[in-house]
Amino acid sequence: VRYAPVSLLRLIWQRRPTVVFSMMGHLNLMLALLKPLLPGGVRLFARETNALSAMLEAEPGGEMWRLGYRWLYRRLDNIVSQSESNALELVRDFHVAPGRVRVIRNPLDIERIGQLAAEPVVSPATVGRPGRKRLLAVGRLGEEKRFAALIRVFSSLTKSAPDWELVILGEGPERDELEEYVRRLGLEEAVFLPGHVGNVSDWFRSADLYVLTSRFEGFPNALLEAMAHGLPAVAVDCLTGPRDIIRPEVDGLLVPPNDDGALTTALHRLMTDPVTRAALAARALEARVRFSLDSVAASWERLFEGVAK
Repeated sequence: VRYAPVSLLRLIWQRRPTVVFSMMGHLNLMLALLKPLLPGGVRLFARETNALSAMLEAEPGGEMWRLGYRWLYRRLDNIVSQSESNALELVRDFHVAPGRVRVIRNPLDIERIGQLAAEPVVSPATVGRPGRKRLLAVGRLGEEKRFAALIRVFSSLTKSAPDWELVILGEGPERDELEEYVRRLGLEEAVFLPGHVGNVSDWFRSADLYVLTSRFEGFPNALLEAMAHGLPAVAVDCLTGPRDIIRPEVDGLLVPPNDDGALTTALHRLMTDPVTRAALAARALEARVRFSLDSVAASWERLFEGVAK
């Protein structure tokens, strides 16, 4: 991006577009910084996919970046966020005018997801023991996903739900630490970390319950895809996203952040109550309609049609 401003300015002056649309945070900031140099009438739209406050807390110089976002994001004509909570954060914490924030969620194309299987293809049947029920989590093996807490909670449930196993798909810097934790708890026959797999749809179909324990999210696509495959879900009500997808007591359960007791209770409830689990699973399939490609595309069309008028 540091080499792009002059070339980008030249291109915008040559083309004189109605809208310049950016979908990356650092590029959003650069365009906002350049706005006074753009031709009159050019409008700047940006898409913000992160829970900015949580993300900036982990960044070196986070407070400086926060001030930069507050100063520059107010220059943008429209910001598209993926969730209501993300939109609220932009207004409340980054002082963006409410009328300039739109919520357009990620679309779900369930048929396309199934067609996109890629290497490595790992059969769910090769992991765990036949006949067990499966609790599934998907994500980067990093601190922000709180998988160590999930393993600890699952360990406390092995006596009351001995016919269950936990599978965590993904790779990341905490792999060695998590594997050692599994060994220390004596859960080698009940908790599995197969790594990155290219055929996630097969794993959704092999599971009985999905769980999300992140400290923060942007918009958790894996949660949405799991529900579209008919999985009920238990999710931490973190910043941001799960509340926009799960309808509590309809297709899943939400628990407060950093409350392992509440997470234990919610998981125990669904792991030991097949009737409730099946009822939530039936409604989880409605995600296919709620987040369909057609409905999300219509939201984007309305956004740009408003500019043309």
